[in-house]
Amino acid sequence: MKKEKAKVENQNTTEKESAANKTDEILEQKMAKKKVPKQVSQEILKKIFKNLILAIVVMIYFISCNIVYTQLEWEQMELITKAISGVFLLASIISLEFAYKRDSGTLTMTAIELLVLAVHALFIDHVVTIYQFDFRTYLVTSSYMFAIYYVLKSAVIYTRARMKYLKSLSDISEIVKDEPVIKEAKKRKEEPVVDKEEKKEENQNETKKSEKEKNTESKQKKKQTSKKKGKVKEEKEIAKKEIQEKEKTIETNNKEEKNEKQKVSKTKKKMKQNKEEKQEESKSEQQNEVKEEKKSNKEEVIEEVKKQPKSKKKKRKN
Repeated sequence: MKKEKAKVENQNTTEKESAANKTDEILEQKMAKKKVPKQVSQEILKKIFKNLILAIVVMIYFISCNIVYTQLEWEQMELITKAISGVFLLASIISLEFAYKRDSGTLTMTAIELLVLAVHALFIDHVVTIYQFDFRTYLVTSSYMFAIYYVLKSAVIYTRARMKYLKSLSDISEIVKDEPVIKEAKKRKEEPVVDKEEKKEENQNETKKSEKEKNTESKQKKKQTSKKKGKVKEEKEIAKKEIQEKEKTIETNNKEEKNEKQKVSKTKKKMKQNKEEKQEESKSEQQNEVKEEKKSNKEEVIEEVKKQPKSKKKKRKN
């Protein structure tokens, strides 16, 4: 019995794989018939346009190298190729860092392409001197190779983008994965014959298990959706409470500022009053001091007059 169960499971897995392959074939047939909407086609064209821009830049590089080779000597050309290889290598390192940070595959591909160009530019002199190739013919052939590569790359980008779009629309692969494939084991002369009732019971048990798994998955999905809704409501309530608390704090701060301003204004008024009172007191004290000085001066004058002896009367003339 155990051997037969294992065989049935192996057959089920093989049939699932064949069904998945059939779905891929169906999608490929749909690709030829179905049209892609404008938005998706525009995104695909943007990717292809970026790829073609890189191809144009590479072709310009090779053409400029051919033009410079006709006008300069070989030693100068060696220095230029080494400098160009260094520039390509630096650009590849920078693009690899950006690809690692953003986790993007397109940037990694461009980094690899720049690294290949750097290696090509560095080994031009070595290849030309050892294999005795003509410099211009070598550059022309390499430019053709890179152009073919970029054309193939754009075709691959287009096909992969369309396949992704069609897979997002079709639910055939998910249905095939979910449906359990049940098949009886083939009878052989060497193996013992299994009763039909036992096979029916096994098939029923497997169908029940699959139904239970589907029910549990649906329940889990419902629970997840309910939990998400509850979380959203709680987040909204928390946000409302935070807004209310912020408004209360703003109102209290405004009230405290008003009270502080009133206190400051009252203290300023009191300071002014105190200053005015002090000034009046100082004026009164000055006036009193002046009066007292005048009195003291008068008294001193009177005392001096008293102290002086009385002047004798002048004698009358005879």
